[in-house]
Amino acid sequence: MIREISKCNNVAQFQALPRETRNRFLSELKAKGLSVRQIERLTGVLLYNSV
Repeated sequence: MIREISKCNNVAQFQALPRETRNRFLSELKAKGLSVRQIERLTGVLLYNSV
């Protein structure tokens, strides 16, 4: 699902995205029904102030 949205091949690429872009993708994942915990575990990005 992360690949579909962000076109990144791995977590490191996702984490290297500009903050605004990454936050937009995180919001899309949340809108698709993933929990905050699931998104954090899949992406390695903490969401307490991102989404």
